[in-house]
Amino acid sequence: MDEKNLSTPQYPQKAHTRISRQNEDQERTKSDQRKKKKRAKKIGGIKGIATLKTKKEFDRVYHRGRAYHSEYFVIFYLKAPEPRVGFVASKKVGKAVARNRAKRLLRALLLPFTNDLKSGHFVFVAKPKILEAKFGEIAPVFEQIIGKIVHD
Repeated sequence: MDEKNLSTPQYPQKAHTRISRQNEDQERTKSDQRKKKKRAKKIGGIKGIATLKTKKEFDRVYHRGRAYHSEYFVIFYLKAPEPRVGFVASKKVGKAVARNRAKRLLRALLLPFTNDLKSGHFVFVAKPKILEAKFGEIAPVFEQIIGKIVHD
């Protein structure tokens, strides 16, 4: 039998296998057609306060600013016209998950004081001990140091 003369079975094409771009929206439900609202972005995790971004900005605060130490963290403060914050956790704190947790803790500690902050640049540096302590132990220490900065 000669195979080159055999035809392959031809199946009928399905109707509307692909919707053209022109008619794409007509096939969607109304809920799919709604435009998504853009949320107000929280910068640095704290709404309304800008963050320090570049190494140069952080270094300026480290070298020209004043340091306030505790066993859980260090706060560097430099007087400036507008409030800006930065959160740092070095590899001494731990791997990425631990460092992120330490920075989240610092953000959570700062949240109640955002209205009380005087203008200036703040860098919050986590120490390894911050992960061993409970939030309730760290909060009073943080409040005391922020109080010192505000009253200085």
